[in-house]
Amino acid sequence: MHAGHLPREEDESMEDEPHPQEISPEPALCPDGDVAGSIADMPRPGEHAPGIRQEDDSSRENEERLNLMLEATNDGLWDRDIQTGRVYLSPRWYTMLGYEPYEMPPSYETWLSLIHEADRYRAETCVREHTEQKRDSYETEFRMQTKSGGWKWILSRGRVVAWDREGRPARIIGTHIDITERRRMEHRLRITELQKRAILDNIPDIAWQKDVQLHYVAVNEPFAHACGRSPPDVEGLTDLDVWPHRLARCYMADDREVMNSGRQKRIVEPLVDRDESLAWMETIKTPIFDSRGTVIGITGISRDITERKRAEDALKKANTRLNLLNGVTRHDIINQLTILLGYLRLDREEVIGPERLRILEKEISAAEMIQHLIGFTRDYQDIGLSSPRWQGVRETVARAAASLDVASVQVVNELDDLEIFADPLLEKVFYNLMDNALRYGVTTGTIRFRAYPADRGMVVACEDDGVGISGAEKKRIFSRGYGKNTGYGLFLIREILAITGLSIRECGIPGEGARFEITVPPGLYRGCKREQDAD
Repeated sequence: MHAGHLPREEDESMEDEPHPQEISPEPALCPDGDVAGSIADMPRPGEHAPGIRQEDDSSRENEERLNLMLEATNDGLWDRDIQTGRVYLSPRWYTMLGYEPYEMPPSYETWLSLIHEADRYRAETCVREHTEQKRDSYETEFRMQTKSGGWKWILSRGRVVAWDREGRPARIIGTHIDITERRRMEHRLRITELQKRAILDNIPDIAWQKDVQLHYVAVNEPFAHACGRSPPDVEGLTDLDVWPHRLARCYMADDREVMNSGRQKRIVEPLVDRDESLAWMETIKTPIFDSRGTVIGITGISRDITERKRAEDALKKANTRLNLLNGVTRHDIINQLTILLGYLRLDREEVIGPERLRILEKEISAAEMIQHLIGFTRDYQDIGLSSPRWQGVRETVARAAASLDVASVQVVNELDDLEIFADPLLEKVFYNLMDNALRYGVTTGTIRFRAYPADRGMVVACEDDGVGISGAEKKRIFSRGYGKNTGYGLFLIREILAITGLSIRECGIPGEGARFEITVPPGLYRGCKREQDAD
């Protein structure tokens, strides 16, 4: 990790808080020493103010009204007559710092002495620039010491409201607002942002986050390197601004699909980097939800799998060539076997003697078994050739049943919308299970498929009401070469399922029927509505 130092959360003293940036017209109060006079004497802008007038009933009423308004807004008021140096500080001005009203003399020096040393020069500079008419008003933030010795952040706003006959500032008034809690929240937010940035930048893969309009909210350094920009330059843009349009439209279509479905999606997609080199990325896109469950954006992580993709493509081409060679060889062998069987059958018609006939029948039987095995290899030559994928189990069972003569039995399919992640030869698994029930069940009248949750994930069960499998055979039926036909059917079923981590066992009761249970681990199944208890 190279996240750098994170700012610690502000305590009441906030000694290490960085200087805030000045906001337009800056701090409060005047450079020549005081903080301004009585609120009762506030003239309208443009009036000349020779001094502070004696309060009358109308001014007292105005003062009371203004004080009530300030109390309602929880703001402190200050009012300074620049010419006389007289200052008025409202009760709230004191109490927001923990002092009793008028506990300290109302003066410019009082105000200045309470400001944090690191903020004092900036505050005075702001006031001076305003009173020198370099600014129309000012607004700034600084720390002020409380009675308990701590510090509070204050937002100070002020404006000159009266001038003398020579046009010099004569009176300035303003407010203090306690923004300590806001500053603490901002500080925590900065820490959170820095932590998020540290995590993002230390992910070696490309990582990004977008809002619901698909504008980039944040990207990491690997992302920026891939597109030849800096992270701040990417933020606010869309894929159409960053990538070639033909790719960008595909990226955005996938993003919308993920946000609309509310489900994570894994995608293998191309990426053209800043050198115009084609790379292959495996991307996981995940929707982002707010506390109410509303999608508010999407995040993604992309890993470069170019080398793996090249290796997979090379392996696929090699397997294709091997399958082509196997197909040609198998075809030639079958042709020769057909010729051999033809001659053997002709010999059978002319053979003399029972012993010679017995030997010839064995030769014919062996040749027919070789022919059958060669045909079997054709059916299973594609094991592991194609990548595993999500497959609807109900539909796969239905396709397998359609390939068999099941007119004599009832096939009950209770699998609903279950999908499992398995080799494309999953259909062969269900085909062989049903074929075994038809061939060896003897009394089989019903073949049932259903699914239910178990401790180790989800179970897909295939059960029939035939004669079942004896206890001695249960452990051997999945062994290579064991069986009544080729001896490879159940063995290959187990191998097909094992490609993605699925397992199978037989747990039926002899005399009552066979029951094959396929266990699907968590993460390899989804979308099962029917969750029945195991019998």
